[in-house]
Amino acid sequence: GGNLFMVGDEDQSIYGFRAAYPQALLDFERTYGGRVLYLERNYRSTRQIVEAADRFIQKNQQRRPKHMTAVRGAGPDIETISVYNRQEQYALLARMGARCQEETAILYRDNDSALPLIDLLDRGGIPYRCRRMDDAFFTHRIVADIRDIIALAHDQTDAETFLRIYYKVGGGISKKAAEYACQKSRATGGSILRELLGFPQLSQYGRDSAAALLTMLPMLLQDNAAQGLSRIWDGLRYRDYAERQKLDGGKYEILCLLARQETGLEGLCRRLDELQALVSAPSLPCGGGLILSTVHSSKGLEYDTVYLLDVLDGILPAVTEPKDAGQQDQYQEERRLFYVAVTRARNRLYLFCLLYTSPSPRD
Repeated sequence: GGNLFMVGDEDQSIYGFRAAYPQALLDFERTYGGRVLYLERNYRSTRQIVEAADRFIQKNQQRRPKHMTAVRGAGPDIETISVYNRQEQYALLARMGARCQEETAILYRDNDSALPLIDLLDRGGIPYRCRRMDDAFFTHRIVADIRDIIALAHDQTDAETFLRIYYKVGGGISKKAAEYACQKSRATGGSILRELLGFPQLSQYGRDSAAALLTMLPMLLQDNAAQGLSRIWDGLRYRDYAERQKLDGGKYEILCLLARQETGLEGLCRRLDELQALVSAPSLPCGGGLILSTVHSSKGLEYDTVYLLDVLDGILPAVTEPKDAGQQDQYQEERRLFYVAVTRARNRLYLFCLLYTSPSPRD
């Protein structure tokens, strides 16, 4: 009967991965012949938060010409917390969580960002609330491959593991050579890599790779966890494989953050198993005023205080220099995601600023 009523905000259209798009709202009049009423008064947040969020979202093009104004009065200024690296922000949040008395949310773009913080909170017995997370990080190819390399360091006769990773570290080792070495190892009980050096058709490049593996794998068992990951990534050249396959290097960065709490790679593997069981449990720990949530899950909710985690190039925003129309659309959605995050805060908003960037800008 021509009676259609819709409420929406294109500035909060953040589900592009589910095929949501702001143009559906922008085309409402043309599609349905309706009229639009603006709701431009914000009853949730302080004036400082509303004004800053409004200035920020004005930079987007896919939006209506509206301006949010605060009904509430002034509150504390938005605070920037300067830290030297990602690890320092996690340590600071853990200390804050230990004395948290009021509703405080830590928001982040994806669940990976929360893992080092959950690790610290769990180690410290600090109560928090968190929605159930998936365990995709723990089954990601980078994490699985690095664990395979560690397993091979412990047992150089493990043919199944060797056949999964031989072409991902070093180079020049053919499948025929790898299968030959595994067969010989089963017969002799010796190291697969030593048997590999006896393959007649092994190229000099392959021979050098096998020799490097023979030298460096035992070192992994003596390294501390952070050194061991670095040796796998650069010394064994797993980084080259990950970049060729366009794998998400952010997984390695999270592993490095978790490794800082462990003395060795074996301990890191045990901790990964513990964290996987923790985040996969039917219900995560519940208690205290500290709340952990992705920005997407926080949409429509509000909190007295918000800390926004990992606002770093390559994480949030995921796209930093859009090169085509598709990336420009994604960049605008990243801006909307940030807008949703900051407008969850009622009274206080904290943003982290990294003072130091290493060759890996998200260290």
